[in-house]
Amino acid sequence: MDTVKLKKFFSIPVIMFLSAALFFLAGYFCFWYMEDGIFVIDPALCFSVLSFVIAFVALICAIIHLIRNKKTKFNVIRNIAVILLSLAILFFSYFMAVFSLFSPTLPFQNEDKKITSQQLNVNLDKGKYLKRKNDYGWFLTGDGYYFSIMQFKDEDDISDDLKNNPEWNELPMPSELKLSLGMEVDGKKLDLEYREEDGVIIPDVQNGFYFFRNRQNEANPKDINAVSRMPWNYTAAVYDSDTHTLYFFEIDT
Repeated sequence: MDTVKLKKFFSIPVIMFLSAALFFLAGYFCFWYMEDGIFVIDPALCFSVLSFVIAFVALICAIIHLIRNKKTKFNVIRNIAVILLSLAILFFSYFMAVFSLFSPTLPFQNEDKKITSQQLNVNLDKGKYLKRKNDYGWFLTGDGYYFSIMQFKDEDDISDDLKNNPEWNELPMPSELKLSLGMEVDGKKLDLEYREEDGVIIPDVQNGFYFFRNRQNEANPKDINAVSRMPWNYTAAVYDSDTHTLYFFEIDT
């Protein structure tokens, strides 16, 4: 393709679409792989919004070019392709922006801590995230899991708070819950894909506390037998009093 053809191909709509696509890919990368909450502003949200805006501009430019420019076969195919691809970017960047804005599992650290604190009925403000993993799907299916590890300094140990909290129990936890969290019980271990592939690992803590809430509809929140049968819809947490480490796990299947 010579210089003249390149100039014809890289029209304003094409350049705008390619820019939108690059921002979308950047947002997609941040959405899935930046799990440690180190940003004040969520980069996935920023990139997805930029992608949406630029894709919208590319769409408008392509429509204008299609109407006003010479109706050659090349121009028509190029502009229609940009219109269709821009619509796809608009659709997916919109959903990514919505999930980035409302999901409690993305880099909004303070909001994440606030929501997790409410779920566990304990103040987690002084904890520092070591890992966060969100596997909930894009299209609001409700299936997936969220896993996080939070570390506290010695002086910020929350053991006393948990000991006096009626929603928390001292370890050891029941065998059924151990199995569902990926721990080994009497030589038996469930084959949990997310444990090996995504590093969702909760150690068999000996000294500390655990939390469990069954979220099945019309079920007893304290019914720990629910984890012995599918589907799993529960929230669990383990606090290691020796290392001051909190493991949080939420799953919906």
